[in-house]
Amino acid sequence: MESIKKLLKTDQFHEIIDNKNILDQYLRYLEIKVGDQKMRLSQRHQNLYIVFSNNAFVSKYKMNKSQILDDLNRLDSKIKIENIFIKVDPSILESHKKPKVKLSSHTKNIWNNVHESLKDSPLKDFFLKKND
Repeated sequence: MESIKKLLKTDQFHEIIDNKNILDQYLRYLEIKVGDQKMRLSQRHQNLYIVFSNNAFVSKYKMNKSQILDDLNRLDSKIKIENIFIKVDPSILESHKKPKVKLSSHTKNIWNNVHESLKDSPLKDFFLKKND
């Protein structure tokens, strides 16, 4: 358990959280600009991959492609996006919904114990939110 605690206290998790925040900013911007609230984003190096749920949103994206790329690069200075690859997948309309699962009291106790054992970890808040 001590080795897991040490691993979770590293800066790698701060970097993962920062990257998630950056992708969330990109997602909010694209939802406003394009209008697809079901789209998915992923990023590898300087490439951004967008999966749209409908061809109409792809057309809307293509009309403003250069402006969107410039605006996304202005949102965060750490990551410069060089290419944006797009794809249409209508199946994300059904799979994007995640059912809310109610946690049992036993599971809540386990989450609380893990939370208490990781007092200095950056994941402490994650476990708190997971409990709600």
